[in-house]
Amino acid sequence: VRRLVAASPPSAGDQLTAWWGGLPAAGRVARVAVAGAFVGYVAWILRHPGLGLDALTYHLALPVDWAHNGRPGSLVAVNDGLPIQNYPLTWEVLVAWFTGIGHTLVPAMLVTPGALVLLGASVRAGLAEMGVSGRLAWLAAAALATLPIVVIQLPGPNNDLPEMAWLACAAALVAGVAARRAVAGAAGRRAVAGAPAVAGVAGRERPGLLAVALIAVGLCVGTKTTGAPLAALALVLGGWACRRELRRVARLLVLAAVVAAVIGGVWYVRNLIDHGSPFWPLSTTPWGDPIPAPFRAVDVSLLNNFHATLHARTDAYWRVLAGGVILVVGAVASVLWATRGAAKWGALVVVATLLIWAASPYTGISSSTQLAIGATRYLLPCMLAAAVVVALAARGAGALRGGVSRRGAGALRGGVSRCGAGALRGGVSRRGAVAEVLSALVLLGALAVNIDRDAPLGFPNAPPVRLLLIAAAVAAAVAVVAELGVRARDASAWLTRWGASLVAGVVAVAALATLLVPVNGYMTSHAGTGLFDAGLVRWLDSRAAFRHGHEPVLIGPVTVAVLTGARLAHPLILLPGDDRCATLVRQARDAWVVMEIGPTAVSYARHWVGCLPGRRAAYLDGNFLVFAPPALRVAA
Repeated sequence: VRRLVAASPPSAGDQLTAWWGGLPAAGRVARVAVAGAFVGYVAWILRHPGLGLDALTYHLALPVDWAHNGRPGSLVAVNDGLPIQNYPLTWEVLVAWFTGIGHTLVPAMLVTPGALVLLGASVRAGLAEMGVSGRLAWLAAAALATLPIVVIQLPGPNNDLPEMAWLACAAALVAGVAARRAVAGAAGRRAVAGAPAVAGVAGRERPGLLAVALIAVGLCVGTKTTGAPLAALALVLGGWACRRELRRVARLLVLAAVVAAVIGGVWYVRNLIDHGSPFWPLSTTPWGDPIPAPFRAVDVSLLNNFHATLHARTDAYWRVLAGGVILVVGAVASVLWATRGAAKWGALVVVATLLIWAASPYTGISSSTQLAIGATRYLLPCMLAAAVVVALAARGAGALRGGVSRRGAGALRGGVSRCGAGALRGGVSRRGAVAEVLSALVLLGALAVNIDRDAPLGFPNAPPVRLLLIAAAVAAAVAVVAELGVRARDASAWLTRWGASLVAGVVAVAALATLLVPVNGYMTSHAGTGLFDAGLVRWLDSRAAFRHGHEPVLIGPVTVAVLTGARLAHPLILLPGDDRCATLVRQARDAWVVMEIGPTAVSYARHWVGCLPGRRAAYLDGNFLVFAPPALRVAA
């Protein structure tokens, strides 16, 4: 790409350096402090890898199996009762690459925090393109990043947060298409009127960004289906914004569509061919395979089961939604102070997204509070839309005070009459200031409620607040010392040129260190989180035969990913509950056999235990039963 594609200045490095040098000293210190808090959080996650149920039995279990069989994306059963392998798997394939290349479970702990960084950067960049002030953009990103349902996602390779991040990335790219097209259009109108053109506007018009947005949409819908409606809307808006240039970039768009289809659509095509429905097993068609029985039992929407689902659960919903409720209500109320007519349509989008969620299956499960509250994860695209709408409601104020002055200042200076300028200064500016204050209050309220609800999440879902404050304070102190040292030596030019590169280098070194340090103690660290598999993991890790061996682990009825070992030494094989005893007896001669014996797996365990009458259990607790390989029974 570097050899074949001509570079157009300024380069990304030059832009990063200019951005860093243009920040005030306080801004640089604040950003280093936030980065320090983030690094502290990642270090805490690596020290306490509290993988949740979905991560252990699905999001990490599939990548572990693929790392052993060498076929990422292949159909591998990890749950005896649910065909989870037929879900969209783009995210799991990405996790499999990191896991397989590193040959350790540690990288899987870093990908979701990385998605959080992508989410914040996308929200900030997209809102900046639309003329929102930096203050509101960062507040919107912070309100989303601190949602309890986002914080709970971070300790493992869960896919709801990455889906929202890819959606935000696609929307930011579309915003870049629309904003640049609008600026170019303004320049053209001024040229027709005889006014001088705005310098550099022609170079800002880049409909090719829509091709990149297509790939981001492929990543989004390939990760999860819940972001598809908003992703489709973003593409439609982007295509309409640059409709006159679509023919010029038609080949590029076709190529991007093919790439997006491969990245995100292969799972839907496979399900359509194998089961007659692209969304199987979650839904079916009249000619397709029926929905599996466990899914049919909970195939009910919130609208169809509204009272029974919410009854005695409103407090639980509030604990996980927290500031998200304020964002949605604020987005709807923002029509009262929105400075642009088009921004008011955003409230309708938020309401429509909320109704789509409420009418979707598996959102009205009244039989289980855990499953009912778990469905709130599917609301993350709606939360993203709500935060963006609240910020966009005040974008007129940002434009007048410098939010889009870098792109449109020339147009404002040259193309607005004195009378028009007076109207802008007198009428719109006051309204814009009020709108910015109201939007900021909504975002600040959501942020405050989120922080208040994050604290009770507790170990291992969230670290102590004091840890993050200490990490931020240490990073800020280092940044202050560096600023003072640079000023004392009059090295501001050096800092402007190399400061961003230095920070990037430090972050890269820190990331490498996190990959190297905790590998050997990963199993012990996970056992220390006290999750449902803690006793089993602690016992296996204490067995030298397991710690240094490479025997397969036969497990059922669901897979527990960490039993592969810190360095993926043990292949995991799911035991189907309907196989004959001869299958287990043959495979168990040189393998560990792990069975879940909880209330939901009684019949399963009874079937397989009866197949091993001559074997004595090496480990037994309230959740798991373990048989060691006969040759290792004494050593175990």
